[in-house]
Amino acid sequence: MQKQKKKSIRKRIILLFVSIFVLTFIVNTYLYYNLNQAISRIDNVYSSNIKLNDFNENLDHIQTQLYEYLNTKNSEALENYYVYESDYRELIKNLNQKPTDNVNKLMEKNIYEMSLTYLEKTSNTIEAKRGRNISKYKEGYLKSKELYGYLQANINSLNETVFLYNAHNYSVLREILNYILVFSVVILTIIMIMAIFWGIIMTRNITKPLVELA
Repeated sequence: MQKQKKKSIRKRIILLFVSIFVLTFIVNTYLYYNLNQAISRIDNVYSSNIKLNDFNENLDHIQTQLYEYLNTKNSEALENYYVYESDYRELIKNLNQKPTDNVNKLMEKNIYEMSLTYLEKTSNTIEAKRGRNISKYKEGYLKSKELYGYLQANINSLNETVFLYNAHNYSVLREILNYILVFSVVILTIIMIMAIFWGIIMTRNITKPLVELA
């Protein structure tokens, strides 16, 4: 009889600790997953603005190196131009290229098409300079400079629109993150209270027979 009681008590204690451990593990895993998702989304919120800033920076480099080459015919400036041109072509591949009703996507399409025209114009201008066709490369430079101004204006406009949209998303994600944090504290507090309550009941069940026996 005594052995059966010992086994029963031992089973209850083991069951208590295992249940608390399993429940805590499940809750922590769930909360960790959701927190990770929220943080990841927050980190990615302004990535589109960073990409648009890269567009502007690369575009500046192309125009600067083009101007330098046309004025000095410096081979280093020409090499730099081709490097930045190649990088810019890779960047515009990620822009939308299809007709759409979405304003931002439509702006991307316009930037893409304008970029192709701009790169073609700068390339022709360099060829004219290498062929010593003064009137053609001067005309090409003025046209490329004009396109450069339009591109900058469009990229900045899109960047501002995307920034406002991302700012709204950021505030929403911050609210979700705060909700998850509060929810995690509440759940873990409930688990702790349940564990204490369960522990008190088991302690009473263990000590009651001993008190009665005494």
